[in-house]
Amino acid sequence: MNITFLILRSFAVLLATFLSSAFADYPAVVIADNPMLYYRFEDADGADALQDSSGNDLHSEDYLDVLLEQEGAIGLAAGFEGLGSVLTGLLLDPSEGDFSIELLVKPTAIAGTQVLVSNQDGDLGPGRSNLIIGPDGNVNSFVGGATTPSEAFIEADAWYHVVMTYDAEGTDTLRFFVDGEPTGTGTLFAESANGNWVIGAHKSQASQFTNALLDEVSIYNYRLDDPDGDNDPADSRITAHYQEYIRDTHVIVTFSSDKEFLSAGESATLSWSVGSVDVLTLDNGIGDVLPITVDGSGSIEVQPTATTTYTLSGEGPIGDGTAQVTIAVNSPPIIDSFTTSATEVISGQSVTLTWSTTNADSVTIEPGIGAVETSGSKEILIEDTVAYTLTATNAMSAVTSVVNISAKDGDPNLVAHWRIGEAVGETAGAVLISEVASSQNATFVEMPTWVVSGLAPISTQAAVEFDGINFADTESYSGVTGSHDRTISFWMKGGDIQNANATLVSWGSTANTTRWGIRIGGSGNIRTEVAGSGSEGTAYLLDDEWHHVAVVFADDGTPNIEDIVFYVDGELDDLSVIGNTAVNTSGENTVRIGASRTLANRGFTGLMDDVRIYDLALDQDGVKEVMLDAGGQRIPFAISVISYGSGAVKLTWPSTAAQTFGIDSSENLENWTEVDDGVPAGNGEFTTYDIVDVEPGQSYFRVRRE
Repeated sequence: MNITFLILRSFAVLLATFLSSAFADYPAVVIADNPMLYYRFEDADGADALQDSSGNDLHSEDYLDVLLEQEGAIGLAAGFEGLGSVLTGLLLDPSEGDFSIELLVKPTAIAGTQVLVSNQDGDLGPGRSNLIIGPDGNVNSFVGGATTPSEAFIEADAWYHVVMTYDAEGTDTLRFFVDGEPTGTGTLFAESANGNWVIGAHKSQASQFTNALLDEVSIYNYRLDDPDGDNDPADSRITAHYQEYIRDTHVIVTFSSDKEFLSAGESATLSWSVGSVDVLTLDNGIGDVLPITVDGSGSIEVQPTATTTYTLSGEGPIGDGTAQVTIAVNSPPIIDSFTTSATEVISGQSVTLTWSTTNADSVTIEPGIGAVETSGSKEILIEDTVAYTLTATNAMSAVTSVVNISAKDGDPNLVAHWRIGEAVGETAGAVLISEVASSQNATFVEMPTWVVSGLAPISTQAAVEFDGINFADTESYSGVTGSHDRTISFWMKGGDIQNANATLVSWGSTANTTRWGIRIGGSGNIRTEVAGSGSEGTAYLLDDEWHHVAVVFADDGTPNIEDIVFYVDGELDDLSVIGNTAVNTSGENTVRIGASRTLANRGFTGLMDDVRIYDLALDQDGVKEVMLDAGGQRIPFAISVISYGSGAVKLTWPSTAAQTFGIDSSENLENWTEVDDGVPAGNGEFTTYDIVDVEPGQSYFRVRRE
């Protein structure tokens, strides 16, 4: 186990030119390997020409908007601020043989395409951008007219040693090396170009400028990773160059211990590697542990009797440096954190336990999990209410921490549910209360309007009214993510006066494929979009009538928004617009009800009720069951109604053990009147109920669980 180390560097106030000439071995190694061109950028501001240190006199008098005398990795560097470039004296046709590019780069920004080195042909034709930093920080090349990524991503404000080689004599392969390590490769054929090579810009010197400090730029007419071209990397010079670069730029490179905790009497091994060091000492807080040589790397076995911080100090020509390692001895274990992704779930759902400890030799979680890593996470299926106890142990003691998770009955695939207006006290506040977990409670940006008449044709006490501005955000629930199957179900009622793109339910982020937004389409229909494109249904929804909407998505192996299925009022809604963007929903933002989660001025105007999210793709029968659910649980049966034509009807539905029901009737599916309650389940296969005196106009009946 390695302990993270901190390098503190303080450079002496020395002339940069003196630094580079007296103490740098890296330039000597480069020159010894015979580059065709080598720009060190040690030139004074306003110099007539940038000097080529290769010995080939390929100096440049053609440099524009380049800042000289900048602090470099080794001595001075050149600053490129997105508008300057250097036209070098090098003429090297990349199609005629192997070549290599080597440089030190410190990006000042990662944005857009930044060309580090390119080459022209005689009239700026097929010359290419040979070494590039992409918009995402990926080092790549456009040799041959196609992008070859290195799969190495660099960041702003840090120095990197970068090498690219081209194998024209063998397999036409590009190879990349960043900080001494091989990264990506690509095979292509370099195009002919007989013009000058350019540093800091596209071959036209008019675009794709570099925003970086560049230092020690060298170009070779052979492969640094295979100088003799025999495809045997044994003679590679890249490691030697990188090691010299490190020695010239770092006082202490690494300092670590193979153990961070010891019991009394045990030993640990401290290891280090250093750069430019004349004096190196190791101190345990009291005094020197022992004299240390100035070799590039070393190690020592230590046996502290108490918790000890070791300090490695180096002094050398580029300055002083220190690094520290702490080894804990006989310290008790510490539980830094032990958390659960949800404290309330429906039986059959999963949670993720996450924990972190310090000084622990072993960790267990009970019941049912047993020994685990000292820090980590694990997904757990929850069947019943449970208390998980984490125990962290070392030779000194053991400590524990507990998380409690409550489980309740319900559909485990119903991962989020807001009945809206049904929970005790809900209509007196500004929160939609979740039926699944308190972390899913959704808070309004302002006090909502609750409606208690003209409600949806389900068993409901109230609905919430949105005004095009108001919306509610869940506390910490980010919806179904990735390309996972899902169903979003809700009742809605809205008129034709709406914000453009009025959104009902949404989450995710702004990038293509990562948004999940369900909104009103341009024709008053339902639309689901993922940024990049979306698909729309056909049915008109803005008629000031209640409609049940279900949006169903199933991952068929190539998850795409064209696979979306809509149901309106329980019936399949044909697609009128079909998108073609992949579905990969982000968990960056929590679920929002009543407006877009990522785009402004997209609030819905109208009523909503009974919003649900399932983590599976319901079929049409499942959608209809949800639509007819009157009491917050899915009712897995259909009702048969037989009229006797004499003011009496007979209702029949499948029997359910240990269950009672209520019966309601309605003229219009909106205003329901209770007929009876406490109706027991039948003892046989079906439950039957006779209504002898049917009120005039009563045409609809429903059964609800109690």
